[in-house]
Order: sequence, then structure tokens, then C-alpha cells
Amino acid sequence: MSNRVTAAKETGTMDGGASLVGRGRQPLLPGVAELPKVQASKEGARAYWLNRLYPALADLSPDALRIAEAALQACPADPALLLLAALAAVVAGLPERAIGFLKRHERKYQAGNEVTLLTALALARQGYTARARSLLERD
Repeated sequence: MSNRVTAAKETGTMDGGASLVGRGRQPLLPGVAELPKVQASKEGARAYWLNRLYPALADLSPDALRIAEAALQACPADPALLLLAALAAVVAGLPERAIGFLKRHERKYQAGNEVTLLTALALARQGYTARARSLLERD
């Protein structure tokens, strides 16, 4: 048996255990601090993340999207957090990501004016200004 096959059997990984080296010591993205895990009630977690996200969006912080994504890990189906995540993605210049958040929102909740506006902003950011305008004029 080759050394790779032996290493794969011993570590349970196809890379011979290289992916296990340093696991838990290095953050997922070097230079970016990890956000705390919130182990509170759903309402407490929601309030915590809203209190972190509102100031980040108000300051147009580059961390706003990262905070929004962490908030959605804690409260994945929260409608306000989904909309704020879409806004953070638009602000970050990632309209495709914003549309993804909006689609998640629309699967569970009825779309309102805020969804229409965020969708139009994301479409305009992608260069589809005529489509964005017609969406706004329709409602």
C-alpha cells in the first residue's frame, strides 16, 4: 500500500492529514477576527446581532456583510436580518449575494416594498438599470 493510502486511512482525509494541521489555531480568513458565538435565546441573539449590524451599516463598514452573515448563522430565518444582509451585500458591491439573501427571504415571507427596493438596488448595481427602474415603477 502506498504512503498516501496509509495516511488517508489513518487520518480520514484524502490529503494525508495536511488539512488537519493547525486546525483550530488559525482563523478561517487570516487577518479577520472571528465573531463571537452567541448562545442566548432567539430574541436575545436577534437583538445582539441587530445591535452589531445597525452601526456597521450606518458607518458603511466593510465588516457589515461579515456581521450579517454571522447573524444569519445564529438566526437563519429572521426576516429583518435577511433584509439587512441583502443591504450589506449591496453596500459591499456584491449584488449577486444580495439577490441570494432576498430569494431566501421571499421563500419564507411575503415580499414588500423593502424587498422591491433592495432588488432594484442590486439589479442597478449589476448594470440592469432599465430592469431596476421598471421594477420600481411597477409597484
